[in-house]
Amino acid sequence: MGIGLRLKCCVYQLRLINEILNSYPEVKNYIGISGFSVMGGGEQSNSGTYFVILKNWDERKGKEHTAQAIVNRFNAQAYGIQEAEVFAFI
Repeated sequence: MGIGLRLKCCVYQLRLINEILNSYPEVKNYIGISGFSVMGGGEQSNSGTYFVILKNWDERKGKEHTAQAIVNRFNAQAYGIQEAEVFAFI
């Protein structure tokens, strides 16, 4: 598979991640970078990396809105994304 096709497939998966993150009221903002892997050490056409900023503590009260709870919920939803290995960590 060529670089362009790998990147195009990766962008589709990133859009699915965007949909998940957009549904979370705890998320203040995020940025997704296609073609970059923190885990893989830099530029990779079949990778993507997200940085997510959560709303302040006073806007997300309760154990179900902690960073760890959000990561757990995201990982459960992202597990269903086909042809990708998607996970969040703190």
